[in-house]
Amino acid sequence: RKKVHRDYCKRDHGWSEENTYFLPNGKRVCRKCKVISYEKYLLKNPWAKHYASARGRCVATYNGSYKRYGGVGIKFLMTMKDFNYLWFQDKASDMEKPSIDRINSKGNYILENCRFIELSENVKQPHVGEKHRCAKMTEKEIMRIRLFSKKGVKNIVLAKQFGLNPSTICNIVKRRKWKHI
Repeated sequence: RKKVHRDYCKRDHGWSEENTYFLPNGKRVCRKCKVISYEKYLLKNPWAKHYASARGRCVATYNGSYKRYGGVGIKFLMTMKDFNYLWFQDKASDMEKPSIDRINSKGNYILENCRFIELSENVKQPHVGEKHRCAKMTEKEIMRIRLFSKKGVKNIVLAKQFGLNPSTICNIVKRRKWKHI
């Protein structure tokens, strides 16, 4: 049977360079058809977009959030089956806006450390002080910095002692950073 070149895809979208997408197997698909099939896939597998987002934060260096996740050593060690399991365990389909959450925010993405919670609840979680996933100092160290500063120790000396930039020491002393202590 001879292959015939068609000017339109199977859903009658026109072929052009702008709307043609080539699959890994070499077949071409119209971009509109690809979007339609992806939307159908997401209806059957709603956890897939959460999987892709979490994986991207940890693995894809071009991702805007990489520096706060993969860049600080957080690893993505889950499979799509793990996300499927969590989705049904946590009843994420009943949630208004489900969001993947790491119970220990400094831990990796592993099954035991993840859960689905409401996005509004995830945003409310504490992100200050040493509970922040990027925190380099403890509250005790902040108190010591402020105490030494009151006693007249220079910011440059404190910066060398604590391994920080002098401007960071200045911000801690003037309570621009770590205000809550």
